[in-house]
Amino acid sequence: MKLPFLSMLMEILDRLDGFSGILKRIWLFLSLPFVALFSGLYAGLSEAGRIFAQGPFRALFGILLFPLLFIFRLTSDARKDLLWCLPAIIAGFCIAMLAISTIAQGERIQQRYRMNAATAIRNGDFERALVFSQRVLTESGEVNEADRLRLAMCLIQTGETTLATQIIDDLAPDDRQGYPPAHRLKALNLTLAVEKTKNLALAESLRFHLSNSDDTKSEAIQTAFAVYYMVTQQVDRAIQFLESAAEANPMHYHTIASIYGERNEEVRKIDALRRAKICYEDLLTDDPASETNRIALAKTLTRLELYPEAEKLLLEGLDINSTDQMKRSLAEYCLLRHDLSDDFDEKLLYLQRSIDFDINFLPAYQALFRQFKLRLADASDKADQLEDVLRANLASGNNTALSHFAMSNIKSKRGEKKLALFHIEKAFQLDPRFAVVANNLAWILANDEENKDLERAYELSKDVVEHFPRNPLFRDTYATVLMEQEKYQEALVEFEKALATIKGKKNVHTKLAFIYGELGMVDMKEVHLRKAATASTPR
Repeated sequence: MKLPFLSMLMEILDRLDGFSGILKRIWLFLSLPFVALFSGLYAGLSEAGRIFAQGPFRALFGILLFPLLFIFRLTSDARKDLLWCLPAIIAGFCIAMLAISTIAQGERIQQRYRMNAATAIRNGDFERALVFSQRVLTESGEVNEADRLRLAMCLIQTGETTLATQIIDDLAPDDRQGYPPAHRLKALNLTLAVEKTKNLALAESLRFHLSNSDDTKSEAIQTAFAVYYMVTQQVDRAIQFLESAAEANPMHYHTIASIYGERNEEVRKIDALRRAKICYEDLLTDDPASETNRIALAKTLTRLELYPEAEKLLLEGLDINSTDQMKRSLAEYCLLRHDLSDDFDEKLLYLQRSIDFDINFLPAYQALFRQFKLRLADASDKADQLEDVLRANLASGNNTALSHFAMSNIKSKRGEKKLALFHIEKAFQLDPRFAVVANNLAWILANDEENKDLERAYELSKDVVEHFPRNPLFRDTYATVLMEQEKYQEALVEFEKALATIKGKKNVHTKLAFIYGELGMVDMKEVHLRKAATASTPR
C-alpha cells in the first residue's frame, strides 16, 4: 500500500531534473518530519498502529517507528532514496530517547523528593520535609498545586508563616475558586479565629472557603461548619453539624449538651450526654486498654452526676496502666468532687487525694490556698488542717516545687516572712523554670525589708516578663521592683501596661499615684488616688 502523500512527493522529486542527487537527499531529509507526521496519523488509524501505539510510547511509535514501516511499503526506488535518510531517523530516535530519558529522570527525582517529604511529614520532621519540598519546586519538571501546598504546610510548621500565608492565599483566594485542598486548609486555619473573635466578616470568609473545599464530611470540616453557624446565630444548624462530627468523635456530644444547657433544655442535654456514654462504652468494650476513651467516658459520667461509676472506671484504668495521664485524670476528678462538696472534711479529703494522685497538679494547690484564706479569719483550726495537708505532703518526701510554693503562700499570709522566703527559695531550687515561683520570689525579695535583694529581684522579674509578656501580675511585680529601685520612668510604663488587664487594680493605682507624686505630677497623682479608692481588691 502506498500513501498518496508519499507517492506524490516522490513523483515531484523525480520530475525535478535540475536537482542533483545530494540536493534530492537534502530535500528528503527536510521532508522527514512531514513523513513522520503523516506516518503517525496513519499509525493511529491502521490496525497495526492501534496494536503497537498504546500506552505511554504512542508518540514514540508514531513518530519514529512507523516511518520505517512505511519505507518498506514503497517501491524499490523509493526505498532506496529514503534509506539515505536512515541516519537521520536513527539520530532522531537517539535524540528522542535521550530527551525522554532526561525528562523521566527529572520526574523520578521529583517523585523521590515528594515521597521523602511525605515521609518526613508523617514522622513529624518538618525541617527535613521543608528541604525536600523546596527541592521539588527547584528541580526541572512540572510543579503542581499539591507541591506548593505541601511547601506551605512545612513553612507553617517551621514558623515561616508569612511566606506560607502568601502561598496559601495564592492557591485559595478569597474572591474566587482556587485549589480545593488549599481552601480546606485555609478554612481550618480560620475556624479558631472565628470561634474566638465571633467576627461576622471572618465567619463569611470561613463559609466561602468551606464551600470551595475538597472535603465536606470529615470531623474537622463538620466542626468548622458548626462554628460558622454558631457565630451566625444559627444554633440548630450548628447542632446538626456537631451531631455529624460526633459520629467520629463522641466528645462533640458534650458540646451539644452544653448548648442545650445554655438554652435550659435539660432533657435534650441529658440525652446528648447519654448518647456520648453509649458511644464511649462501645469504644471501651472494643479496647479496654484505651486511656483516651476511658477518661472521656469518666468525664461523661461525671457530667451525668454518676460519680461512683466515674471513680471506679478511673481506678480500674489506674490498675491496668498507672500512667501520668490517668493520675492527672483522677486528680481532676477529686478536685471536682472537692468543688461540689459543702462539707469541709469531705473537701479536705478530696484535696488530699487530688494531691496524692498528682503531686504536680497546680489547681489542687490553688484550691487549697483559697480554702486556707477563707478559713484563716474565722476558722483557724480548719486553716491549720489545710496547712497540715501540705506539711504531711512535704514530710512524706514529695518535696515538689508546688508544695513549697503553696507553703510559702500560706506562711506569707500568716505574716511569717522568713519561712515564706525559705519555702519559695526551695521551690525555685527545685524548678527554676516555674514562672509563678520565680515571680513570687522576686516579689518577696523586693518587699521584705529584712531580706531585700533588689538586684536579684530585678533579674528574676525581668526574665519572667520576657518569657510571659502578657501576664499582668508578672508585669506588676517587675514594675514594683523598678519602683523600689527608683527607676520611676521605667516603672510607670510597666504599671500602665499591667493596669489594662490586671484584675486587682487598687494597688496598681496606688503605686502609680506614688510614682506621679515623685515625678512632681500632682494632678495625675490625685487622679490615681481617686481611682484607687474605688478600684477592685488587689491580688
